[in-house]
Amino acid sequence: MNCYFCGVELTAANNSPEHIIQKAIGGAIVGWELLCRSCNSGPASRIDKDFVRFTSYLYRMVLQAKPTSRVSDSLMGITESGEEVRFGPDMVMDTKVEIALPDGQKLAFTAPPDEAEKKAFKRLSQFQGKFSQLDPKRMIANAQRGKIKLDELIYFTNHNAKQSKVGGPEFFRGIKKIAVNFYLSKKHPQSYIQDIINQVKEGKPARRVISTFHYPMSHTIHELGEKEISHVMKLVGDPDLGVLYFYIELFNTSHSLILLDRYYYGPAIDEQYCYDVLIGVEIEKPIRLLFENRLLMLRSFDHEWNTNPQAEAAYRRTRKVLEDSLRVKGLIV
Repeated sequence: MNCYFCGVELTAANNSPEHIIQKAIGGAIVGWELLCRSCNSGPASRIDKDFVRFTSYLYRMVLQAKPTSRVSDSLMGITESGEEVRFGPDMVMDTKVEIALPDGQKLAFTAPPDEAEKKAFKRLSQFQGKFSQLDPKRMIANAQRGKIKLDELIYFTNHNAKQSKVGGPEFFRGIKKIAVNFYLSKKHPQSYIQDIINQVKEGKPARRVISTFHYPMSHTIHELGEKEISHVMKLVGDPDLGVLYFYIELFNTSHSLILLDRYYYGPAIDEQYCYDVLIGVEIEKPIRLLFENRLLMLRSFDHEWNTNPQAEAAYRRTRKVLEDSLRVKGLIV
């Protein structure tokens, strides 16, 4: 086998484990004989970094919402009035601190409540040379502190407004990389997807649209459990329709369809994977993509778009499940 990125022969010395879905967003399965160590830690890693920023905030919510979790990662939120707030371990909200300096200026910062005093002393020590009579203890005692809990509704976000914004070249490049990983990890011939591999490597868009969001209104692709938050992948090679395609959901959002080969006449392929990231369990269930004919399937790629009511409904459903889990743990009100 060869590295699909640079073509070097993979050996015991340079073979590298590759997460099929990026580990930074909860990917649990690993493939071998995909990438060499150099590519995995270099250009492929940079593609992953550009991609995961679109949904990594949802994974941080998942980590906080897990029944037994205690994590050190931070999570950003925005209040109904538009104020940004930061949460640390176990959803403890950072408090704002303002300290009046001798020259009338204010030293302002945010910190976890139990670390605020230590951070204040450290920040004030920087002014020891500027002000001859600095009394840190008195200044900290007189400091203004913000609320530790807010009465307002808090939206958890990726620094955007109150909705998820995904799409564009970096997003779909990452999706295509997942598709390549999944396809090759199943030991299917690389020759059928070489064009997609080149797009992943070069970052250039295809001459014809081969990636799109996919929210069919005529049927349900799979049935969701009441509290399920899952990554879903479906790989189909249909020689009767002459198409090879890949479908994915991340956190049951960002439903995407990738056309891997427009003229596919290889063996029939039907592979799928579903993993509940909230409870860490692989799920077996029917996942159906219903395309009656080749023309209908190819028409799915006529337009590339970012949002519609179904997409927003999927996103809100995921957020609600996560926020309900956080409420059960008593981490938000």
